[in-house]
Amino acid sequence: MLPSVPPPHHSLYPRAPSHAPPSPSFYPPHALSYAPPRPSPRTETKAIVALFLGLLAFFLGPFTGIAAIAVGALARRDIDRSNGALEGRSLAAGGIVAGIFGMGFVLVVVLSAFDTMLAREETVAAPSTTVRAEVPESR
Repeated sequence: MLPSVPPPHHSLYPRAPSHAPPSPSFYPPHALSYAPPRPSPRTETKAIVALFLGLLAFFLGPFTGIAAIAVGALARRDIDRSNGALEGRSLAAGGIVAGIFGMGFVLVVVLSAFDTMLAREETVAAPSTTVRAEVPESR
């Protein structure tokens, strides 16, 4: 007598029923998440304005430098309070730093120009008092 051989569709392990959902690796990664995707954060406009004003401070000094510092601080505050909805913290910091350095640069330029102007007035007002010694000619 021949040993009984099971038909080809039988195995030691039972098959999953055909109505079972596919394995999780079948789905793309985003299909399994329950939360909707977060929109990408937008750049805070105040941060861009702060950087622009800070760069202008190298030419206009405290007129735009002070505004760059104030707007940059407001932008950083708003970005911190937005819970990730806003970005641009480094732009705001750059505006603050550029505003400070721009005001310092203009201050140095103005002071050096003022010093040069004073030095010219002193040379014009006081004629040279250098005494020239005459050297006899030797024959």
